[in-house]
Amino acid sequence: MSPSEVQTEDVILDAAVEVFLDKGYDGARMQEIANQAGINKALLHYYFRNKEKLFIKSFEKLFATFLTGLVGNMQAGTNLEIMLKNGAEQQLKFLKKHRKLPLFILNAFQQHPKLIKEVIDKVHFSTVAEMITFKIAQAKNITTEESRMWFISFMGTRIFPFVAAELYKTLFSMEEDEYEILLNKQKDFSIDLFFNK
Repeated sequence: MSPSEVQTEDVILDAAVEVFLDKGYDGARMQEIANQAGINKALLHYYFRNKEKLFIKSFEKLFATFLTGLVGNMQAGTNLEIMLKNGAEQQLKFLKKHRKLPLFILNAFQQHPKLIKEVIDKVHFSTVAEMITFKIAQAKNITTEESRMWFISFMGTRIFPFVAAELYKTLFSMEEDEYEILLNKQKDFSIDLFFNK
């Protein structure tokens, strides 16, 4: 692919993520993605023959971007607490940019599990999760099963505030800017909670 073709593909993939997150897989239309990318539908179909292929490739790119930094952080040899603090910071920035992603993934797993599983396989998400749980087991001197429970619980504190943002803002009568401050503080709080501070 020429540099201009790569650039066009990247524009299409970024546009596709926006439309998929906004409309869901079933609600997203190829014409709307083409419009978002600023191209015609024929050119979109030249790059991606169908919506399924576009979906897989766009989320593969999105997750690969996130996981690259996470894996680099793990391979740096830092201790578990520092690794999780760095990962939580990276995750917070990522989810602030893609706020609808956690709820979208939950819905997509219900409606199109094969598509999401294919994306997870392509970016080796399971391998990353196993690397993290292995580090947790080593650092905490716990079993693999316990480290998986620890990981699930920790991730819940990191992701659920985005899934339930509107609920929490309503419960606590918070404006968006107040909730942003809470999210930033909650990042450190979740780390301290899991390290008994």
